[in-house]
Amino acid sequence: MITRPIIFLLCIWCSLFGNAAASAPSAAEGLFSIAELYQHKGRYLEALSFYRDIECNTDNATVPRTLYKNMGDIYYEFLESYDQAHSYYLKQLEKFPHDSCAPEIKHRIARILYLKGERDKSFEYYQALISSYPEYCKNNSIAEEMDKMKKGSKVFGGRALIADQAFSQQIRVLLRDDADTVALSAKDGLEFSTTAPGAFTNSTAGEAITCRTEKAGMYINNYGPVQGPVLIKAKGQAFIEIDQKPYRGMLQIYLQDAKLTLVNHVPLEDYLYGVVSKEVPASWPAAVLRAQAIAARTYALYTMVKRETEPYDLYSTVAAQVYGGKDSEQESACTAVDATKELVISYDNRIAYPLYHSNSGGMTASAEEIWGWPVPYLVSKQDEFSIDMKGFQWECSLAVNDLQKNFKQFGLPLPDLKAIVPLVRDMSGRIRNLRIETHNQTFVLSGNSFRLIAGPGKIKSSQFGVKQKDQTFNFEGRGFGHGAGMSQWGACQMARNGHSCEQILQFYYPGTKIVRVNYKID
Repeated sequence: MITRPIIFLLCIWCSLFGNAAASAPSAAEGLFSIAELYQHKGRYLEALSFYRDIECNTDNATVPRTLYKNMGDIYYEFLESYDQAHSYYLKQLEKFPHDSCAPEIKHRIARILYLKGERDKSFEYYQALISSYPEYCKNNSIAEEMDKMKKGSKVFGGRALIADQAFSQQIRVLLRDDADTVALSAKDGLEFSTTAPGAFTNSTAGEAITCRTEKAGMYINNYGPVQGPVLIKAKGQAFIEIDQKPYRGMLQIYLQDAKLTLVNHVPLEDYLYGVVSKEVPASWPAAVLRAQAIAARTYALYTMVKRETEPYDLYSTVAAQVYGGKDSEQESACTAVDATKELVISYDNRIAYPLYHSNSGGMTASAEEIWGWPVPYLVSKQDEFSIDMKGFQWECSLAVNDLQKNFKQFGLPLPDLKAIVPLVRDMSGRIRNLRIETHNQTFVLSGNSFRLIAGPGKIKSSQFGVKQKDQTFNFEGRGFGHGAGMSQWGACQMARNGHSCEQILQFYYPGTKIVRVNYKID
């Protein structure tokens, strides 16, 4: 594992490639908008990957105004990587000392110092905050917060110890956020509820209901416009069918940006029934199905805790964990979920964030290398179990025109693409960064960002070589996915070799433990 601070790495990048990269500030601005959208939608690691690229492609005069704050927020709020958050918050204050977000950032720095055990420095920050920003401190009860901290009360903090908390049994899964119309039905009919005024009747058995958007708002059959979110559930024990696809739990529908957003509210253990057999084949050995169930449960709970004030917890796609609803459930996968009920992966007595991917290519990746996030259980290590398994090797060819279209979709208008040049690789062989060259500008991307932009289903990992022939780039690589954490195909081979679920998880998440969580009585 590379242990040098990420800020040092970024300085190396910019000193080596900064002059060329700085020639594309407009491209950086376009990518910044995409990164902010990803962050807003809860796709934090993708956003962070893009932000890190932007940092290396802008000089001090052209840095986006909230770049450092946004990066600090992801490190602080979602990843709890306090050293990195502190560093970026300080950079934000240095660059924009009088910005309107300055008091909020200083407040967060005070909290970070306290969490790091630097109490005296923390209280100095609090005192300075109270003196400099009295209105902010009054509105946010800063003096009261500091007094409670001095008395030893826990006012804020990251993830609580697993033994000290109970987790919600209900997860909110984003199914769609771009629908114009959706058909709903259930065997015994549907029940609707909303907090907004205006009534509409429940459906009868087998009756199809259409929810649609119009200029005036959201309509359910002939009722509308309906204000506010609508919660829909099937009568009795039936499943709710969304465009003829059955789901457990309830459905929340609301209008966002003139589109219907569909969120499935479902018990966590039931949700996992629809995840495990979508993430790995149900025909795999029981040990790997159990490992996948525990990893998926842990991933979900970590995200649920972090997004409890947001309208949904996670996506139903590869942007988080693939979830297929009732249709995707398989007996062997459901058995694995039941056999591991309430079991999660922990590190330092707190719930872990167990990333996983399809195939490591023979060596897992370090979270610090990819996202600047040092995690003891997400390190680079040899993985002989993934060798020669599905996804171990791949190749693809992409036309220049297709690559340029992909770049444009991510706010990177790079016409006349001339070359793709790998610059530095990490210890796992993955490309840490590469240079995109056109006739009059260059842009530096991390290997992970390039994979996301070019198409992760084609550029399957950042461990690749590239050659150009005429108007085509030919890629050959190893592995499938970001490479951090558990390799699903490697886990399969371990199980076939006789390794247990516990041994699989310990191999891919070294230093972690499997513990039982308590659920709230919802």
